[in-house]
Amino acid sequence: MRLLEYTVLPVIWAGLLLAALSMGDMQVLNQHSICGPWGCGPPTNALVAIHVAWAVVLWPSSFYLSWRVRLPRPVVKTVSTVMIMVGLSGLVGIVVWQWAVWLPNTSDWAAEYIWQRCGFAIATASDWPLFQLLFAGTLVKGIQPAIRGAEAPKLDVAE
Repeated sequence: MRLLEYTVLPVIWAGLLLAALSMGDMQVLNQHSICGPWGCGPPTNALVAIHVAWAVVLWPSSFYLSWRVRLPRPVVKTVSTVMIMVGLSGLVGIVVWQWAVWLPNTSDWAAEYIWQRCGFAIATASDWPLFQLLFAGTLVKGIQPAIRGAEAPKLDVAE
């Protein structure tokens, strides 16, 4: 069973990653649909492709480490909390940056769109997997007790 796990699952994972990145070549969403007075973003298909690729990279490994490797509960709890905090901190940082940098340098007319600009900046911040970290951390923290159940390894310090 381990041989199958170490050979087939990585091939499936790589195939999913390739499929996610191939979404950038789709003709369906091949427009700059995230445009407005706050700026114009990349083509939607490219944006969707990179966000899905980040999810494919992060989510399976998050669940694999907490479920299959059977890391102790405190470790999984700490890692998932760090993932949530990094995701939230990044999202808040982007919003603060837009208020501190974009808002003072824009016209009064465009300043009305500050929240749309923040959403635009978050959506196009594909260099960092902020949503994916936040979602994966929340999901791992939420379902970890159900996955582990009574099988959670006991850490015996006396040994």
